[in-house]
Amino acid sequence: MKVKQKACKPYYSKRIAKGSSSSKIQGKCMKRKRSCHPRKMRNTCSTIPVPLPFPSNNTLRSAFRATSNQFQTILSTQVPQVIYSQEEFDYGKEYNPATSTFTPKQNGVYSFTASVLYAAEPVTTVAVTLAVLVNDSPQLSVIQTLSSGRGVVLATGIVRLSKGDKVQVVIQANADGFISPSTGTRFEGFRVR
Repeated sequence: MKVKQKACKPYYSKRIAKGSSSSKIQGKCMKRKRSCHPRKMRNTCSTIPVPLPFPSNNTLRSAFRATSNQFQTILSTQVPQVIYSQEEFDYGKEYNPATSTFTPKQNGVYSFTASVLYAAEPVTTVAVTLAVLVNDSPQLSVIQTLSSGRGVVLATGIVRLSKGDKVQVVIQANADGFISPSTGTRFEGFRVR
């Protein structure tokens, strides 16, 4: 004697984890071709964890991006601060475009990217040093030789910061030139943890 089998109804998960570092999204199960007998495997769903783009609600969001909107003359005898006066966004209100300075409101590990589009004047091979300073002390730096006398120099990395630290970018070149205003000249960062 054959037992008539019926298909189980699909199960929809509506649970959302609150206060955790990951969220759950709704999941939909496919119908299984098994009996709905209580002793046999039931039709169940698993939820997919989705990481949140920022830390949980008890921490401040921190991310910014700024570019340059002006030419900046660089002399080989000086080590000037790079001007990033065109703020594109600032989630924590921690970046000051007037001084091109980032000041975190909380302790943590931060990721930074700083770049400049440099051109030597007159055109000659030039070595350019770009450094990210924390309280006037170099934390990230790169030295790049531009054989054509023009190019993008980029410094990137992560730094542990304390609340109130001052983060700025400086440049040094062995030949006079200028920084061009473009998306190649930018300063950006965000809090990792």
